[in-house]
Amino acid sequence: VNINTVLHHSVIDTGSEQIGYLVFKSFLNTSNAELAQVFAEFNAASVDKLILDLRYNGGGSVAVARNLGSYLNGATPAGEVFASLKFNDKNETSNSSYFFLSLVHDLDLAELTVIASRETCSASEMVINGLRPFMDVNIVGSGTCGKPVGMNKFEFCGKALLPVTFAAVNALGKGDYFDGLSAQCAATDDIAYAWGDEQEPMLATALYRTQNNQCPSSRPAARSDSGMADNFSAGSIRAIIGAI
Repeated sequence: VNINTVLHHSVIDTGSEQIGYLVFKSFLNTSNAELAQVFAEFNAASVDKLILDLRYNGGGSVAVARNLGSYLNGATPAGEVFASLKFNDKNETSNSSYFFLSLVHDLDLAELTVIASRETCSASEMVINGLRPFMDVNIVGSGTCGKPVGMNKFEFCGKALLPVTFAAVNALGKGDYFDGLSAQCAATDDIAYAWGDEQEPMLATALYRTQNNQCPSSRPAARSDSGMADNFSAGSIRAIIGAI
């Protein structure tokens, strides 16, 4: 099954800045080729700032999360810790770290705006937490799901188990965000808008935060039927619409 993990990417020209916008859905091995193409385009467009939309991203590969973090953090020398995986005291020999890489077309960003929701989880949160020791990372939307841990796969008798086996911390040893990573600017998803529409409430708030270094005084109004949102997540509704 071929899955596109980059749902949208574009460059927003504000007149004074080139702001990259990337909607990223899952951290899969196939994502690496997609990300390479996206950041080549961002680099060619001389992107100054970036908005990373992880509102529907439930996680995936730690290695791909490290690669995305490396594209966003080109100013930090390769070899700095992106994330360390900590096992319990019976398995300390399994402890390991993932380090930032020097990648072609990486960006030298001083700050990053992330669009997030309660569906933003695991490897998505690892990117946010892993970058914070090196740059200013602000969240727009709502707090994340709160999964600072990961799993390993154990196979036996034709079955597979994936128990939680390790905790993830950043270069400063910070993790344990079981209540989620808090949003600095609140915003509500609205599926009535297409990806990249600058009037979409979450993107509009993220653009304002990116350009003005503060939250807007009032939130952009959503226009979707609120009754639908009571029964389905916005991510589920977008997926249903995309399948029709």
